[in-house]
Amino acid sequence: MTWMLWGYLLLHPVYYFFFNDGELMSPLLQLSLVDILAWAGGILAVTLSLYHLWSRAHHCKWWWRRRNMLKQAEMEMLGEG
Repeated sequence: MTWMLWGYLLLHPVYYFFFNDGELMSPLLQLSLVDILAWAGGILAVTLSLYHLWSRAHHCKWWWRRRNMLKQAEMEMLGEG
């Protein structure tokens, strides 16, 4: 996802240059610096949000496995005792 967003932002003007007979018709080239910075900030926010959600999901997965393993060990100890 990150590569797609950055690739769109950076390679879109190049695509328009080569496939429109050298005419710079890219919508991104008509944007102001503030708009481009807003795009970059949005891409960064999406990237960080996705990474946060991914890391939280893996943390919860790890916690759930550890919890089940401890319950299983407790049941085995109670069964033997």
